[in-house]
Amino acid sequence: MSTKTISSDLLKNTGITGSRSASLPITRDLTLAYALSLIVALVVTVASVVGLLYQTVIYPTDELLLSFAPSDAFNLVVGLPILLGSMWLARRGKLIGLLCWPGALFYVLYIYVPYVIGVPFNVLFLPYLVLVTLSAYTLIGLVASIDSEVV
Repeated sequence: MSTKTISSDLLKNTGITGSRSASLPITRDLTLAYALSLIVALVVTVASVVGLLYQTVIYPTDELLLSFAPSDAFNLVVGLPILLGSMWLARRGKLIGLLCWPGALFYVLYIYVPYVIGVPFNVLFLPYLVLVTLSAYTLIGLVASIDSEVV
């Protein structure tokens, strides 16, 4: 038995592939949206933790520190749980999760655009750019996947 067969069997058993619920008003498979949203969640976690641990390196002026350090904490305490919670609810076939999920992605997009524009170039520039790009791409794909006539 090959490794590919074993890993695909494990994915089937855990229900990772595709949408688990046929009751959600979607027009296409959400596997890519789930994967990209998990990457967004991971990068938000890393960027926020690094921003909080190395504040003086990431935010060289007092103005930047006072503006962005609280946002990093808020992202970890509020933004990230809302994103993961809405994904979890959507995965279990709850309409509220499917409808909150694009909002959580829009929040990530909205909050990280100033990071890309306002923070001087540093080690987190690429993660910020990845967050903005992936959030926008996933948001567009997710909204396009929702059957608006049913909702």
